[in-house]
Amino acid sequence: MADIFIATSINSKIFFEENPSVFDDLTTRKLLDIRADIRNEYNTIIVGGNTIKKDNPTLLNIDKTNIRVIIDKYADLNLNSKIFTTMPNKTYLILLKKNKDYEEYLLRLGVNIIHLNNNDELEIIKEIKKISIGKILIEGGAKTIRMFLRNNFIDYIRMVQFPIILPLKSLGFDNNIDFIVNCKLYKNCIIDNNYIYQCYKVGDKQ
Repeated sequence: MADIFIATSINSKIFFEENPSVFDDLTTRKLLDIRADIRNEYNTIIVGGNTIKKDNPTLLNIDKTNIRVIIDKYADLNLNSKIFTTMPNKTYLILLKKNKDYEEYLLRLGVNIIHLNNNDELEIIKEIKKISIGKILIEGGAKTIRMFLRNNFIDYIRMVQFPIILPLKSLGFDNNIDFIVNCKLYKNCIIDNNYIYQCYKVGDKQ
């Protein structure tokens, strides 16, 4: 089982294409410290390929002890992404499409590559169970979050709500969710008199 950590607007949006750094522009040092503390609780951090394209994160905890698992549907990530240039041996790429030159280059860097022949969600989760170590954290994006929620693989949703409302066309973490997930508020606090941190225990999906 895994947990989710996301940053959202008041109206549950996680990405605004016309200003992709909107959350970065509002982030305080204290928020960065909180995110670092949360990451340090986990041994495996998972994202989809779009999160790498949009944010270019390192996905490493403070002690750099965790592994990173990337669900790469199109084998087209930027080869200068931080997950490839910073401790690439800690990156596990689940490839759903073959690209010989791409794979050979990443293998030379020390990236771990796992091939799957289809986009079957249960097969992806099964493979993630095999390679993950310790506690698992999912940081996005929307499709990846939906996949794990739909397959009852989430224990907690941890989220920081920013004091901003984004346009309706912005990407929401709940995009395309067509099922009910029962949750119970586990923790709630205010950060810097401006941000709301909430943690929900996830119950049954309907």
